[in-house]
Amino acid sequence: MRCLGLSELSVKEQDLLGRLENEPELKTLFFRKVKGVKWFDALESSGYLNAGSIPKPFKSQQDEGFFVIPAWVTGEYLVKTAPELKERNDYIPRFLEVISGATAYAKEKNFSNYRVWDQFARVVSQIPSRFINEKFIEDTVDYWFDDRFNKDWVLEQTTEKWLPNLLEEKTNHASCIALKLLGVLYKIRTEKRDVGQDFLLFRVGNWEINRIAGKIASASGRHLGARAASVFHSKLDEALEAMGNDAWSGIWQPFMEEPEETYPFVPTNVLVKSYRECLEGWFEQCPEEACDYVDKMVENRLQTIQRLAIYFIAKRFSACGEHTEKLIDKRFFSEDYLREFWSFINRNYPHFEQGHKDKVLEIIKNGKNFDPEGNLGEVRTAYRQAMWFSAVKDHGEKEARLYREAVATAGTEPNPSEFLSLGEVKFEWIGPEPEPPVDELSLLSPKDLARRLSLGDIPPAGAIKPLIKTSPLRYYSDLAEFKTLGFPCLHAIVGAYNELWEKRASLPWKDVWSCLIEFFSEIVRLPESEKTSFTVGRREIISAIGGFLESGAQSDDHSFYLAHQEGVESLIDYVLKQEKGGEFEKTQDKIFTAINTPRGVFIQALINLTLQSCRLSHRDGNDDHSEVWERYRHYYDAELKKAEAGEFEFSTLVTVYLSNFLYMSSEWVLSNLDKIFDQTNHMKWLCAMEGYSRVRTVYQEVYRHLSENGDLLKALDDENIPDQVKSRVIEHIALAYIHDFDNLNDDDGNMIKTLVVDRRICWELEILVHVVTNFQETDGDKTRNKIYELCPLLADAADFSTAEGRALASSLCRWSVFVDRLDDERMELLLKIAPYADESYNTRDILESLARLSEKQPFKANEIWLKILERSSPTYPEKPIRQILTRLKTEGPEGKRAAEKTVDRYIKRGVTSVSKLWIEISNES
Repeated sequence: MRCLGLSELSVKEQDLLGRLENEPELKTLFFRKVKGVKWFDALESSGYLNAGSIPKPFKSQQDEGFFVIPAWVTGEYLVKTAPELKERNDYIPRFLEVISGATAYAKEKNFSNYRVWDQFARVVSQIPSRFINEKFIEDTVDYWFDDRFNKDWVLEQTTEKWLPNLLEEKTNHASCIALKLLGVLYKIRTEKRDVGQDFLLFRVGNWEINRIAGKIASASGRHLGARAASVFHSKLDEALEAMGNDAWSGIWQPFMEEPEETYPFVPTNVLVKSYRECLEGWFEQCPEEACDYVDKMVENRLQTIQRLAIYFIAKRFSACGEHTEKLIDKRFFSEDYLREFWSFINRNYPHFEQGHKDKVLEIIKNGKNFDPEGNLGEVRTAYRQAMWFSAVKDHGEKEARLYREAVATAGTEPNPSEFLSLGEVKFEWIGPEPEPPVDELSLLSPKDLARRLSLGDIPPAGAIKPLIKTSPLRYYSDLAEFKTLGFPCLHAIVGAYNELWEKRASLPWKDVWSCLIEFFSEIVRLPESEKTSFTVGRREIISAIGGFLESGAQSDDHSFYLAHQEGVESLIDYVLKQEKGGEFEKTQDKIFTAINTPRGVFIQALINLTLQSCRLSHRDGNDDHSEVWERYRHYYDAELKKAEAGEFEFSTLVTVYLSNFLYMSSEWVLSNLDKIFDQTNHMKWLCAMEGYSRVRTVYQEVYRHLSENGDLLKALDDENIPDQVKSRVIEHIALAYIHDFDNLNDDDGNMIKTLVVDRRICWELEILVHVVTNFQETDGDKTRNKIYELCPLLADAADFSTAEGRALASSLCRWSVFVDRLDDERMELLLKIAPYADESYNTRDILESLARLSEKQPFKANEIWLKILERSSPTYPEKPIRQILTRLKTEGPEGKRAAEKTVDRYIKRGVTSVSKLWIEISNES
């Protein structure tokens, strides 16, 4: 059949085009090679460029739930021919008609093909902007970014090539198209979540936009100035309106400038970043215009945008200093603007005019802080004044004097790093602050204060804690005055001193600890009182005291003194004898229960006290601390028996702290393993095994006991043992194998053989593979040999007819990183497991290994690659694929044939990117 539009084709070319209908297998090869506008008319007349010819995605027959996205081989012709369009402008409208028509057809038929959109984007990026109009962006390009399977390829073409080209063109029309494109890229959608709240997402993906935001936003600011800034302004306005979180910007965006990883990739944060980078780019190009724009931002209704404006005026003060008058306003002397405005004053105060300096000081001096009832809080007012004066105290004697006066009234110095340092930022929910102390209370003696609080007109717990934290020395010697005020108040006192301790406040801690221990000894003897579920009772305060004592012994450079150890020990002894254990259930988290009961907390305090005594003995030159251990041993012997009375805290914690107990007395641990892992008491044994799962190191003697006595095997089969505990048991077996504590021989108690040869449970073996193949060991050959010994057995255990067996085979592909040569044995194993590499997403490991191995054995590496292609078509990462193909190219004609065989496998599965890569490599000199 002859086609219209063949005038530019030779007879041979016309004949080739005619053969495509009768020989479809030629079509792929033809469109891989054909290019030039001379073919356009013929291809259009033959129907190859019709909108209906672009392929639709279809469900995979091999992998249930997956879709195949077929390539459009004709599209490669458009891509290869696009560079000619600069010289043949007459064809540009026709190319655009093909692109817009095909997109409109897909939209009408409700499907999408990101491979085709990628081809179209590569074509459009090479077309002069004057041929593109805004309607094309709205109707055609916008649809490409709605693809459900992949938007990355189009995004890359748009942001790496097309948009930069438009910005560099610097014509008004190109700028309009670039702005339209920015709007498409930053399009936001809302999604309803189960909680009923709208969730904001960028259409092309939050992480993807964040990744390219800095680059394209800065470039758009440099080239487009106010017009680009307006795009980001409107998008941020839209996002804040949708989320309704502008008033909380200090929580979700504490700083206007931050490292990339500081905030989550949510639209509000990414838009702040983009807006900021856009303005940065504009300031680099035209600082005066950017300053005028930022000045208008100060008056914006949105707090987030105001903060951004303050940030820029502070940073670019040399250019924006004339706008200082507008900024020095009492509304900005608040916590909402604290970080930006404090920095603005601190950095630029020396450059202020005298009138502006006076106004700053006047606003700070007149700032008041009132409680909810309208009463002036003198201490808190002084503290807030000191906080603002700290920004200017180094810029003049008057400023320094005002700061010192405020500090004297507040009783403490503010620490600007707490609100200016990125390191201090924590994303957590902040509840309402306790009521500020009434000023008159701070003037009362401890005895009078206790009497006043007992009247009930002021909540004792809410008042006492801030008073103690403000003036801890005033109260510590008279704490007994408060013991009748109830457990909530006592809990607040313990909490106040614990916070001061953990912050290492400068206090006479030797005396303070003496008073605290006496105070604690009285509290633990108080009887329980009636309480609701919302109030603090005796158990809660005992737990708080135990936690405080534990903290007091954890660090040798910040601990209670030797003189206090006897008092602390006596206190621990009393609580452990009096307090009943918590309720343990077979199906509950036993570690959580153990560490949250009063007994459990005090056991941990005892362990830390013993550890501290042993460390101090070492410090004094006594390597053998057996005498220290003997002092405390009777406590642990008694605790070991408590399980018989239904108290299981120690049964759990003794194995959680196994490493510490081995340090304190390995002899005691090893002689009591039968009692610690006591299979005759099921609950006790469950607690011990769950605690053991937290131990990171495998100790040979302990492991041998557990394997030979059947504890490890029993744990894997016990339905009451959680899956995560079973996983840790398998990790221990794997590490024991690596360290030669276990082996594949037929000896009894060899758990590695039991797992691999006898049980053959896939999920267990997957964990085993993960641990072994990720093991880091200085003796690389030893680890490699261990893995070589194990992997064939694991491969034999994998049943490829099941999903679990294929997942195991995929995990085994990670073993390839240890392969240093492809001999017959290793080839056999890799060929066996390679087809399943992508089942659990392990293709990257094996491809990178094949790239390394191809340096010496390219044909064998390619043979394994072909096996991978039997079930998947990996295109990422590109680097190892390039390395293998490049190495095959160096092997001459035979290597090129091998490479083309692999590339053809990709093409048959509808994947063309590897073919493009091979063409590129082939053309390299």
